[in-house]
This record gives sequence, structure tokens and C-alpha cells, in this order.
Amino acid sequence: MIIYQLIEEKHNNDIIGNYTSFGVNAVDSFSGKNCVYIEDVFTDAKTAEECIALFNEEQLDLIHLEEAIEDILHLYRL
Repeated sequence: MIIYQLIEEKHNNDIIGNYTSFGVNAVDSFSGKNCVYIEDVFTDAKTAEECIALFNEEQLDLIHLEEAIEDILHLYRL
């Protein structure tokens, strides 16, 4: 089973300056190993927390993670 984690990140961009974003880390619950990490996905903490909770609640298959993120970003227009 995959466990999704929210990772807070600090960034510095030449155009927009310093900002905080949130990445998604996927961990294999049996081995404890990281499967994939997608950085700089969300800028809104509440949205990020809700999405990670939904991924875990629905036991999102890792193969669908990138598509799910794309769909969420399109819906929220983040």
C-alpha cells in the first residue's frame, strides 16, 4: 500500500521571490521506501492537506498520482 505525505518546501524564485509550496511524497508502507516525490505541487496548505487526505482515504494507486495531480490543479486552477 502507498502512503502519501505532504512535504512543505521553501523556494526562492528570481521573479516572484521567496514562497512556500507543498510537494507530494509517496512511500511504500511495507518497505518504508520512497517511491516517488513530486515537488512544488500546491501553494495553498488547506488544498494540499485535503488532497493528500483524499489520496490516502481512497488508496490512490501510484500509477494514477500524476494524473490526479493534473486534474486537481485544473479544477482548482492553481
